Amino acid sequence: MWGTVIGGLSFLSHGNLTAIERGNVVNMTAFFVMAFLFMYRSDRRVLRELSYICLAIAAGLRIYPAIFGILLISGRDWTGVAKSMVYGIAAFILPTFALGGISVLPEFIHQVIAFNTGSEIYAYYYGMKNMVYHAVGYLTQSAYIAVQMYASHEAATAGTGQEAHELQLSAAGGSDIYAASGFFNDWGIPFLGDGVMPTGGVLDIIGFILLVAACIILLSAYHVHDRLWLKTMDITIVMILVQTGSYDYVLVFFVPALVLMLLEEERADYGDILCILVLLSLTLPYPTLFVHTSRYLTLMRSTAMQMLLVTYIVFQARHVLYVLHEAVALLLERFVAE
Repeated sequence: MWGTVIGGLSFLSHGNLTAIERGNVVNMTAFFVMAFLFMYRSDRRVLRELSYICLAIAAGLRIYPAIFGILLISGRDWTGVAKSMVYGIAAFILPTFALGGISVLPEFIHQVIAFNTGSEIYAYYYGMKNMVYHAVGYLTQSAYIAVQMYASHEAATAGTGQEAHELQLSAAGGSDIYAASGFFNDWGIPFLGDGVMPTGGVLDIIGFILLVAACIILLSAYHVHDRLWLKTMDITIVMILVQTGSYDYVLVFFVPALVLMLLEEERADYGDILCILVLLSLTLPYPTLFVHTSRYLTLMRSTAMQMLLVTYIVFQARHVLYVLHEAVALLLERFVAE
């Protein structure tokens, strides 16, 4: 019962409300993902076939949900994998005939790649690269505020009027946060500013390294977890981290994991409590605020969401040691057998 109730209330989740406000089909995509999750293990052949079609439609709408095919691969459902690929190709190509034919595919692929490899990055999005820029941006913004405070003090002691104002601008590098953003960016230092920062350099490398580490942790956790809602959490977070275009509406993909958790769990283990709290926090109906209307509240909310994702990843890191131990034990067993 509770799974049905929460599934209905998920219409009010922040991710879904943002998708509706933006006119984004990501909520429809999440619906097809949920349908796949509920049917792909069915004993009824018709339902399994429908699950493959749902996964294909989800991937056709947004490409990245194709990662949920890992569930079929890990379950050794090779027939399902093959059918999903066929359906997926059809779902990807057939809609192009409504837009001018298959000739539009190269431009579509180009736009998808360009969206994730642009010269600017939104710090308040949820990709791993975004989080790195967000963290460094907060540090530079804190440095700017400290300089502003120092400049204000010096201006107050140096004099009043125009003299004090000029001294403040000279020390701080600008009269407001936007001028400061230009000051830091001129030196190649990311600055949080209004949440949009130029990309490139060492931060991209750091972001890639952390992304690989996070994916290893989450896929290790996926291997260890024996409940579908936790596996869904792991896959969903990997899907979100690899994109620099993961805006607030991607949080709607946590709704399937939430519904599955409520249907599967009769009582939670102590080790699940943190995972459940993170899951609940990511699916609450937060106010739909945007940078152009409420910059600081938006950045604060996205910071909280990013910290929840990082908390979950760090908590799952313990599973890496288990997987390594399992792999070493298997290698030793084969070595001794030979």
